[in-house]
Amino acid sequence: MVYEDFAHCPKETDGYKLVVTAFGIIGKQSDLRPNAELPLLLMKQRNGDGEAPWCFDLPGGAADAEDSNVGEDASLDGIHDRIHRKTLQRELLEEVGIRSAFHFRIGKPLWEVRHSERKVVEYHLFLAVPFGPPKESEEALNIAWVNPRSAFGLKIAGLDEQKQTMSPMGVMLYDGFSVVAKPMYDGPVTQEILSLTDTPLTTTDYGLLNGGRYFGRIANTGNVRIYRRLNPFMPRGHFVGDLECLANS
Repeated sequence: MVYEDFAHCPKETDGYKLVVTAFGIIGKQSDLRPNAELPLLLMKQRNGDGEAPWCFDLPGGAADAEDSNVGEDASLDGIHDRIHRKTLQRELLEEVGIRSAFHFRIGKPLWEVRHSERKVVEYHLFLAVPFGPPKESEEALNIAWVNPRSAFGLKIAGLDEQKQTMSPMGVMLYDGFSVVAKPMYDGPVTQEILSLTDTPLTTTDYGLLNGGRYFGRIANTGNVRIYRRLNPFMPRGHFVGDLECLANS
């Protein structure tokens, strides 16, 4: 079961262990320019061990003890979510050979309750700007650049087209598609936009607007870029909210 509020999840006092994870969206364009064509994301194929064997998913994984030691890492100094970003750095390097010091948070964390394992898994998602091309590894036997049209052609962890369901991995995949696509709106921050913000609009995060129907980030120009939040099982392929009036402005 997936939650957007940790308060609804079982706690350690209930006998559940919290596992914190971080995953990365790697766009083929690394300079964060809006992509006017079909968005492209890096996926990796797992090996036959562990959960979701041979499925494709996003590079990333669980935090470990060394990730809490962030004081000596100058690239993370002064940045919030430092432990999560340290986990992301390590996992990207281990799994797909990518170094990255620039990470843009996408939305808010998700929590998945696994009752059979007495575990709550916390998912953090970031857009990462890579230094150099990705590489295959023991943990990533194949890597692929995919777009929404081709995603269903791969065996994606937690994405079931027939049942029209998505696990946190599926949600994160399509949230990634959302923020590397061409923005629906690129213009001044209006009072209407401010009145619909769920999380603050910043230059370092893709915040949520209008009950999670859109993503928004402040560009270097000072404009806000607003992206539709994609979902392949919605009638239009995305959520529809009160900011659709900005699409043609």
